[in-house]
Amino acid sequence: MPICNDAELTNYFSDLAMGTPTAEMARKFIREYTALMSAPPEFAFIENTISNDGIQDFTGLGLFNGSTYAEFGFGLPNPMIVMSLRKINRIVLPGRQDFAFDRIVEGSRLTLQFFDGNTVRFFLSAAGKRNCEELVRVVQTYFLPIVIGT
Repeated sequence: MPICNDAELTNYFSDLAMGTPTAEMARKFIREYTALMSAPPEFAFIENTISNDGIQDFTGLGLFNGSTYAEFGFGLPNPMIVMSLRKINRIVLPGRQDFAFDRIVEGSRLTLQFFDGNTVRFFLSAAGKRNCEELVRVVQTYFLPIVIGT
């Protein structure tokens, strides 16, 4: 699970084949988050998608700390939102997905919707073995305990 130390982030970005400009933008967002929250995030998750043509796109950075989620969008004019994870009470896999939680492979794709009542609060998307595994860890660590009340 990539916590936000430089070595782990470097390995994570490398595993995702993320280019230097996007990796530097993610590091900048982590510094902004740390300054705002007065503490570094516990966990960083890079949203990525892969088109049918095999083109990978990095769309955003999710930062988690206890019961707080912050999302930074790459290429957006106002890139940050922060919300309480305690408001999430439903997780949905929208549409048909080629994904098995017990068999994550390099071709895996996973998109999840997170709801507060009937309102979609945000989506998280992952492509590839490493990032789908990381998204499952995010859900297991930060969302399932809230949704199932443990």
